Amino acid sequence: MTTEFEPQGEHDQRLLGSVRPAAWKNPEPAPAYNLVVVGAGPAGLVAAAGAAGLGAKVALIEKRMLGGDCLNFGCVPSKALVRAGRAAADVKAASAFGVNVFPGASIDFPAVMERVRSVRADIGPNDSAERFQKLGIDVFFGEPEFVGRQAVAVDGKTLRFTRAIIATGARPARLPIPGLWEAGAHTNETIFQLTTKPRRLLVIGAGPIGVELAQAFARLGVEVTLLEALHGLLPREDPDASSIVRRALENDGIRFRCCVSVAGVDRDGSLKRVRFASKHADPETADFEEILVGVGRAQEFPQEPGPEGTRGSDRAEAVLGALQGGRAAGRGSGIYKGSIRGWNRDRNETRNQSRIAIARIRASRRNRLGCRGAWKFSCCAGGSAGGFRQKGKSRACLRSCRPRRQIRGAGCARRI
Repeated sequence: MTTEFEPQGEHDQRLLGSVRPAAWKNPEPAPAYNLVVVGAGPAGLVAAAGAAGLGAKVALIEKRMLGGDCLNFGCVPSKALVRAGRAAADVKAASAFGVNVFPGASIDFPAVMERVRSVRADIGPNDSAERFQKLGIDVFFGEPEFVGRQAVAVDGKTLRFTRAIIATGARPARLPIPGLWEAGAHTNETIFQLTTKPRRLLVIGAGPIGVELAQAFARLGVEVTLLEALHGLLPREDPDASSIVRRALENDGIRFRCCVSVAGVDRDGSLKRVRFASKHADPETADFEEILVGVGRAQEFPQEPGPEGTRGSDRAEAVLGALQGGRAAGRGSGIYKGSIRGWNRDRNETRNQSRIAIARIRASRRNRLGCRGAWKFSCCAGGSAGGFRQKGKSRACLRSCRPRRQIRGAGCARRI
C-alpha cells in the first residue's frame, strides 16, 4: 500500500532535515500558552508566526511534516512538475513559432522528478522547525489529543492554553475499491516520489488534482487515462470552462472516460490490472503501470471519542459547524478553526481562515503583552509575520491604540 512519504535521495533528506528533523527533541512545555496551534500547514504557520510576532507565548504541534500539504505534497511539487510539462509542450510546439529545435530532443523523466524534489527541499527552510523556534515558538512533533477544555497532550507532555486554533487541514480521500491500495495506488502524497517513468498511468478523478497532474504527466510522455465516475470533466465547474479544459487535455493526448468507475484492481507483476464498470457499457479491463487517485480531500480531524468538555473528538461535525467563519467551538472553549474542512484546496483560503480565527481570539488579561484590552493585529495581505504586524511593543503604546475597523489590505489596526 503506497500511502506514506518515503524519502528518495539527498533532496528529500534535506527536506526532512528542515520540516521533520530526526534529532529534534520536543521542548519542555511552558506553564501556560496564550495560543496553541494544532497543525503546521499554511494556516497553522501563519497563525503561529502572527501571534508570536505580537509577543504571545505560542506552541505549534505537527504530527507529520511542517509545511503541510502545500510544501510537501501539493502546491510546490505539483507546480514544479507542471512547469516541466509546460517546458516539454513548448518544445513540441516550437516549430509553430518558427523556432527549430534540434532533432532528438527527449525528456529525462528521472531528472524531472529530481528537480521537483530539489525545488521542494530548497523552499523547506522557510517552514523549518529551526526558523519557527527562532521566532520564539515551541515546536512539538507528535499526535495531539485534547485532554480538557484548555489542555492538549502530545508526546507524553500536557500543554495548557488560553486559546487554541485547529488547523489540521485535509488529506487525500481514500476510495474503498477492492485491491486498489494493495496494488500500490498513489495519491498526491506519494506520486512525486516516482523515479522511473510509467508507460501508462490511470488517474482516477477528473477534479482539479486529477486534471492538473494528468496533463503534467501526459506532457512528459506518459500515456494517461483520466477517469471520472460523474458526468463530464471538472463536474463542479462551469460547463463552458470544463469544455475548454477538455479540449486542451485531448490535444495533449489524454484519453478521458466519464461515467465509469473502478470495480477492482489486481496486481500482475509490475502491472496493475483494473476492472472498469459502467452503466452504459460492458465491463472491461486494462493494464497500467501506475494509478493515481485524485478524487478530492477528506478532513484531517480526530474522530475518536474524547473526554467530556473538550471541543472536538466524536463531535467533529458539530464543532465544524460552530467553527464556520472562525467562530469559537462553543462558549468558553477557547478553540478556533484555522483550516479543517476537506474543500479547502487553496493555501490562500486556509491562510485567510487562520487570520480570521486570530482576529477573533481574545487574549487573557495576563498575556505577555500586558495589555489590559487584548492583542492588536494589523492584517494586510503580504505583511510581515504571515500577514500580521505588531502595532507597537510597549504597554503604553498598546493601551493607547484605539479600536479601528479592519480594512482589507490597508494595514489597519483592530482591537479585539
